[in-house]
Amino acid sequence: MPSFIIIDSRKFEDLPDIDIPKDACIAYKIASTSLPEIATFYKKLYLSSKKYKFCLLIDPEQEVGRGVEFNNAVDLLISISFHCSYMRDLADHPVVLFGNTASTDQWQSVVRKNFKSQGYDDIAAMAVAKDDVFLIDHHDATKQIDLPKGLPNLSSSYINAIKKVASADASFFFFLEYPRDLPELLDILGEADLVIRRDMSQIYSLLHENRSLIASNDQLMSKSERIEEQLESLQMNYNITIVRYKKQVTELQRFYDNEYEILPLWYKRLGHLIKVVMGKRSFRSLFDDREKRYQD
Repeated sequence: MPSFIIIDSRKFEDLPDIDIPKDACIAYKIASTSLPEIATFYKKLYLSSKKYKFCLLIDPEQEVGRGVEFNNAVDLLISISFHCSYMRDLADHPVVLFGNTASTDQWQSVVRKNFKSQGYDDIAAMAVAKDDVFLIDHHDATKQIDLPKGLPNLSSSYINAIKKVASADASFFFFLEYPRDLPELLDILGEADLVIRRDMSQIYSLLHENRSLIASNDQLMSKSERIEEQLESLQMNYNITIVRYKKQVTELQRFYDNEYEILPLWYKRLGHLIKVVMGKRSFRSLFDDREKRYQD
């Protein structure tokens, strides 16, 4: 199952550089909109050799603010999404987690607006309850699963949580107080997955198959959206071309009406005689409309 391992961004340097499972993602919790603090994390992140797939959990302690410094802080957070290891969904939308508080909707609105101002179509937003070791999320409904302190009993709690999963859309969120415990956490989850495959093979297979179908459906939906965008672009280009051709035809007709039609008849006939002399028109065509007028 997809897992988000949430770590305070201020503890970035304590995170060990190890391989993590394909379905796991590090979520760096942003607890402050202090520009110097975010800038420090930004610098450490881009200079680090760690290549974790990651996203952001925006969970500031203060309310949505205003002013130049606040806007600069939000813009700096958005620039983090340009990192090559930042997590995106199948529609190429950056994944952004939000702390589930009274101001979550405000934060989502502000962040989504700023992401769009940077060229993104949208973000993949998820609201997560905070200050808990472990919880399971399905769409917008968050169900908390209480765990004893520490990691020793995590395996059985994780396995029991798998049994309660009603949809393959579910994701697991682990709040890791001490980043150095990451290897132990991954070992526990790996061993639990082996137990699930062995003792609950049917559940595991169904969840895996369901997730594969959901992924295929998401890919088809994404492809359909891209095709619709291409069709809209082609239609727009076609309309622009038609308008341009109509304009050219109108200009040619205006030129003909204003420059040629007003010429005296003797001048036009003189022009036809000149064409005969130059060999561009047959002499007989001057008197017989059935005769081919112009020479190849």
